[in-house]
Amino acid sequence: IPVEVILNGVNTNSFIRNSESGIALKKNLFKDENIILVGNIAVFRFQKRLKEWITLFKSAHEKHPQLRGCILGDGILKQEIMQHLKEEGMENYIHFPGLQTNVLPWLSAFDIFMMTSSFEGLPIALLEAMSMKCAIVSTDAGGIKEVIRDGMDGFTKPVNDWRQLFQPLDYLLNNPKEISLFGEKARQRAEQSFSMQKMVEETERQYYSLYSKSV
Repeated sequence: IPVEVILNGVNTNSFIRNSESGIALKKNLFKDENIILVGNIAVFRFQKRLKEWITLFKSAHEKHPQLRGCILGDGILKQEIMQHLKEEGMENYIHFPGLQTNVLPWLSAFDIFMMTSSFEGLPIALLEAMSMKCAIVSTDAGGIKEVIRDGMDGFTKPVNDWRQLFQPLDYLLNNPKEISLFGEKARQRAEQSFSMQKMVEETERQYYSLYSKSV
């Protein structure tokens, strides 16, 4: 049976970065608009490896004290993750605001979107972050390797080598201008290949093709 894949997409017309909103959120949470904020949006399940995320963040924070973290979401592993947060001594540096119905202000505040997942499909949160000009640092789990071309649209490392994500994270923190540059590249990638408009166009093309073959 012939199969054609239609890639998922996000509404790039709605997911547009609002710098003023992002600055306001940084001031409210951390009392400093000049921090660099690395974030994630996730269900608190084992495959998201949020304890590993916290450990990786800690390594970067020890070298870059201006770094702050934020993870949106909730789930069955929350208590375990919060215990790990305490054990790593990162309670004052990583914020957990819980579930959020409106993620736009948060993504506007994130400078870097980091994922440590062991497996994924094609994560919508990643595409939304790309559309919002977040620089991407992630494992190459599942469909992520189809989205992020390492060194071009963001940075990826193999799933089993998640600790190596420290390298691109450290590079971005040492070169703040590159954060904006890779944010722009992520946005371009989302617009060109993973927009809602492109997904609809591809779906319509398939329907028209099937219809023309049936008449």
